[in-house]
Amino acid sequence: MRDGAHCDGVSLLGAAVRNEPRLAEELLPWTESPHPWKRRAAAVALVGEAKQGRQRNAILAIADRLLDDMVQKAVGWLLKETYPRQAAAVVNFHRKRRHRAARIVLRYAAEKMTRQHREQVLAR
Repeated sequence: MRDGAHCDGVSLLGAAVRNEPRLAEELLPWTESPHPWKRRAAAVALVGEAKQGRQRNAILAIADRLLDDMVQKAVGWLLKETYPRQAAAVVNFHRKRRHRAARIVLRYAAEKMTRQHREQVLAR
């Protein structure tokens, strides 16, 4: 994987995960790749699942592994899309990790949150 456009093309993996949910587990090792675009793809591939409220455990495991990685915007995006259907899990995730997370992850993830949750997540 060479660049962001290529990575976003790989988000077609989301369709494969939708058809075969067990494939989400196969994305976990991608978070350890030396290639940043492959690490980013691990998060981006699950955005569709996040929007449907599925794959919470895989999403949070990937987000945890990439939280302080250079692919932080993708992690924030993934958590933002997870929030509407898994609000409590996402807020709890942030509460436990907000001191380790880059501000950009928190800002992206908080975009769809209620005011109360946004204030809790963004408070340092």
